[in-house]
Amino acid sequence: MSRTFAFVGGMGRDREMEPSPQHQHPQHRQNPGQPPHPPHPPHPQQLPPAVVVYLLSERKVSEAVFTRALLALAEDGWLRIEPADLGVPVVRITRLPGPDQLRQFEHIALERVVQRTGNLPTVPLSALTSSEGDDYAPWWKRFSESVEQEARAAGMISRGIRDITACSVPLGLSVGAGLATTSATGSAGSGWGAGIAMLIACSIIVNRASRPKLTDQGKAAVEWWQRHGGGFDGAVIADQAPSGALPSPNSPESLAAQGSAPLPGGYVWSSYGGRWRTVKVGELDVPSWGKPRVAVLLGIFGAFFTLPAASVGHFAIGGSLGTLISLAPLALFGGLILGKWLPANRRRASIPTHGAFTGQVVKRWTYESGGEDSTTYYCCCIDDGASPEGFSFRIERSLYTHMRVGDIVFVEFNPRWHKVKQIHLSAPAPGSHP
Repeated sequence: MSRTFAFVGGMGRDREMEPSPQHQHPQHRQNPGQPPHPPHPPHPQQLPPAVVVYLLSERKVSEAVFTRALLALAEDGWLRIEPADLGVPVVRITRLPGPDQLRQFEHIALERVVQRTGNLPTVPLSALTSSEGDDYAPWWKRFSESVEQEARAAGMISRGIRDITACSVPLGLSVGAGLATTSATGSAGSGWGAGIAMLIACSIIVNRASRPKLTDQGKAAVEWWQRHGGGFDGAVIADQAPSGALPSPNSPESLAAQGSAPLPGGYVWSSYGGRWRTVKVGELDVPSWGKPRVAVLLGIFGAFFTLPAASVGHFAIGGSLGTLISLAPLALFGGLILGKWLPANRRRASIPTHGAFTGQVVKRWTYESGGEDSTTYYCCCIDDGASPEGFSFRIERSLYTHMRVGDIVFVEFNPRWHKVKQIHLSAPAPGSHP
């Protein structure tokens, strides 16, 4: 009897050799903790499809690995990938597994779906692969480490060099090369150059060496998948492929290929108001023109340049040319105030100084500025449910640590100068962890 294997993103699932979790004998199930090392390396077709994509992607955990994990969950009936009216595929949870029915990385993948779905029936597939800031990074790290752990437990990869070695080896060799060159040439400059060159070269080499390495079994599995069509073309191959075996447009594989790409930078998903929509992340600051401090700065610079210009024009040059030179700075900065700053200030003056709205936190992030004495700024973007652009604010660290993407908040702010007055946490995000 021939067997057909469906491939999306270079991965397959042997439905005869890999029964669904609910039909597996308990001793053959993978626990969500450390999976047991198999007594014999599995056949390449028995590897989890997400691990296959990981191996074929040069041991990099990408969105394709996560998407393949979702497809495997859909094939086993834990969730469904469906078309939707909003133009992107959506994911719907059909049932939740017990603690011993999924592999660890599959539990973590399903956890992402539960958290992002919240109280709604579905979640856009793109919302699962798009970053919403600091809430996304810890989850992605756990998922990546779990996929690597699964591949290691299957005997496909071995550990690379440790992080401390990856840091100390380039540094030690670069210092040694610098000292040796300085001693040989007597030039500190040559020593610095040799040390920097050695640091760059060693960093590149050690960076590659620190990544997990394929074992002999892993190399054999990669070669098997490459020989049997393990590319990233979304093909469907079989021992005897029937005619018309390509996935239908509404199959989970086709939908995943259409809608798994993350949103462009600067956009996030929002579920506020009971519907999913994309929101542009707003600016943290309003344009400087129109702010009172800008007028003060223009006045100070005008006076600073007018005094020396007047001295040069009156005493060194004189006449009409000297008068023009004396008045030039005053005319320039006065023109900026009257022609640029004043109209902007009048437009700002028409905006009220107090506003309030209830919305949903759709992104959290931090950034630093200031060089060596850097300051960390804590930021959030809040969707009011109607505007195409979210409201972004800098907030206190204490509020930031208690806030999560999906939280419903009440915001009081100054719309004229875009300054937050107070943010009240109304309700926690559905599915969030305390």
